[in-house]
This record gives sequence, C-alpha cells and structure tokens, in this order.
Amino acid sequence: MRFWEVAKGMVALLDEIEAEGRKADPAMKTLGLREQAEALNGRGLKANKSQVALWRFAVSHLGPLGPGLPFLTVRSVLEHLQPRTNALRGLAAKFKTAEASYWDSIVYPTLETYGQSRARDMDDTSFDASALCDQIEAAFADNVSESVASIRQMLSMLKLSPELTLADLRMPSPNLVVGRSPAHVEAPAAEAEDSAGSPTSAANQPQLPLGPAQVRGAGANPPAPRPTSAARPTAASSPAQARPVAAGPLFADAQDPLQALHAEVQSLLAVAGLEDTLRWRDEMPLGFFIDMPDRAIHARRPVIPGSPEFEARTIKTVVWWSLVLMTGQFRDGVVPYIDQTSPFFRAYSTDGDSPLQNTDIEAVAPELDEMLMHRLTPGRMQLAVRQLRLVEDAAATMFAQLPDRWRRMLEVMRR
Repeated sequence: MRFWEVAKGMVALLDEIEAEGRKADPAMKTLGLREQAEALNGRGLKANKSQVALWRFAVSHLGPLGPGLPFLTVRSVLEHLQPRTNALRGLAAKFKTAEASYWDSIVYPTLETYGQSRARDMDDTSFDASALCDQIEAAFADNVSESVASIRQMLSMLKLSPELTLADLRMPSPNLVVGRSPAHVEAPAAEAEDSAGSPTSAANQPQLPLGPAQVRGAGANPPAPRPTSAARPTAASSPAQARPVAAGPLFADAQDPLQALHAEVQSLLAVAGLEDTLRWRDEMPLGFFIDMPDRAIHARRPVIPGSPEFEARTIKTVVWWSLVLMTGQFRDGVVPYIDQTSPFFRAYSTDGDSPLQNTDIEAVAPELDEMLMHRLTPGRMQLAVRQLRLVEDAAATMFAQLPDRWRRMLEVMRR
C-alpha cells in the first residue's frame, strides 16, 4: 500500500476508535498521540506516536495535492513537507499571519497547483518534495513581501531561537540578508576575470559537486583576490570555477552524519549572512570548504561601533575564520583535497596583500582571548556561537562514524 492509503486508513480507524470510546464515555478526552499508537497496537497494528503524527499531518494538510498524493512517501513527508511547512507556519505567526490563512492562502493553493501542473507526467521519481517546499516558501515570501533568501535566513534563525521577534529577525537587514535568488530560480550569471584577464561567463564554467541532499543556487564570480601564503598551485591551474551559492533543506537525515553536519553548516552561514562562501567538496575531510567572500555583498563600509551593523561584521569575521580553520584549508596538507581553481586557494597560494582587505571580514583570525569573549557575548553573537557549537558537535559525530574522513583530516593537519 502507498503511504497515502495507509495514512487515510489509519486516521479513519483512529477516528472510529475515538468515536466508539466517546460513545461509551461522553466525558472521554481526546486521545494523545501515544494513546492513539497504543490503541492501534492493541488491535495488532504496529505503530508509534511519530507515525501517528505523520499520518495525521498528511490527512489534515496534504489532500490538495490531488494527483500527487499516490507518490507521497514516508521520507518525503517526514524530511520535507511536515518539518518545513511547520517551521514556516512558526515564521508566519511572527508576521501575524493567522494559521488558517497560512494553510488556506499559501500552502494549499501551492499544493494544488503543483499536483495539477504535474498530473500528466508525475511518477515516483519526478515527485520532488524538496522543490515543492521551495515553492511554498516562495509563495509565503511573496505574500509577506520579503525575498526568499531573507525568509530562509529567518527560518534558520528561528530554528535556533524560536523566541526571536520579527524585528530581531529583520535586523540588521543590510548586512545579514544574502542570496540573490532562491535555489530553484536562475539568476543572471555574473562575469569574472580569469587568471589570464579575460572575462569568463559563469554559466559556461564547470560547477563544484554538491553535498548530500543539497540543491544548487545562483552564485556570483567576483574578481579573484590577490594571493598570499599557504599551499602553491601549479602553473597549469585552470580558470576559476563558478561559485554556486549552496541552498538546501533546513532539516537533514539524522542517520547520515555528513548530511547532518552540512545542514548545521548551512544554518550557521545563514545566521552570519555568509551563504555565498560555502563550497561543497567531497574530497575535503568535512565535505566542504569556505571560499572568499563576494566583494560586492560584503564590501566594507563605515559603521558605528556597537551598532547592529558593527555586530554583524564581527559575526561574519568569527564565523568565516572559525570554519576556515576548522576545515584545515589553511594547511599545506589540504592541497590534494581542495579545489585548486577556487578563489580561496589562488588567494592564499602566493605572497601578497590580504585578499580580505576592504571586506566585512577582518584580515586575520581573532585571537584566542577574543574568541572566548565572543563566546560569552550576549545578543546576536550568542545566536551565531550557539550554532557554531552545533557545527562542532556535528563534525565530531561525523568523524566518529566515518573514520576515513578523520584519517583524512589528520593527514591535512599534520602537514
């Protein structure tokens, strides 16, 4: 049986069980998820409260999919539709959007449009729950007159701190909101100067591989910064590759430690406004590295010390340097693993001025005592540091479960 058939049957049975109980005892309270699961188990049907919640969610909210319902799977609902629509519902509440209006005006019409538009050619492989959630987020962004990029950043921040207000989520917008277009919309390709000085279209350049369950977004190709010191590329290095912005689901498969790490990294970069610097690279010990910041997005401007803009600049510095040092990409041992055509590698492969000059990120990493103070600083920094700890924990878990990657990290760090 298909997931949708099971969900409908189980919910109908549970409603019947509850109706019979209320007929026998009019004062009976509504059964909780655990009690509903126990009622099914008592009738020889194996179920737990998570499954009951999933069935209830599907029957309550996914009916408008129509022709797409037969192609729902446990995974598509559990990993995408349920968590992402519920997270967006929490954000909608921050915008004072009534829950009924959220479902009736945003989610259900999007589900119906997706189901009807794909009715003729839809099958098990073409049904894309992640893309459908992207469309729901885009519909919500349009409804509240925000960019999709800012909505995704707000979702990342709410995942860490649900108590944040809408004002907290919006400030400081100029420094924290990044991303030129949603992942499923193509942005105009920017032109970049290659190593020979001739412009190269980003659309014609090869793209880096993506991490597990990630989708590729639009990116930019700023002029290559001047190099300084670390590992030296060969003279035959090829022109810089396109720099895709990584944009993907906020919720990862807990059974995949590498995917779980990548989800936490994306959340951290979204909080800091540095999503444009993320590069997936499976050869790297952590499966990614951090590239040079886009000079147009992160151009250094005068700010007042203590202002939200000043705090945002400090957060960028702490997050960028923390991840750069964590990946080992400053070490000579990283040469066999990193993308040698990347702006980061070319920037730090020869001596010269700091490639971070005139950007929001400081040219040198914070000192140990500075990092300690940052970890104790209240406000938005606390949000970033909290997510940084989650990244560190996810990395340690991943290394424990994938010893080959840990050995690769040791090779990088020993050189």
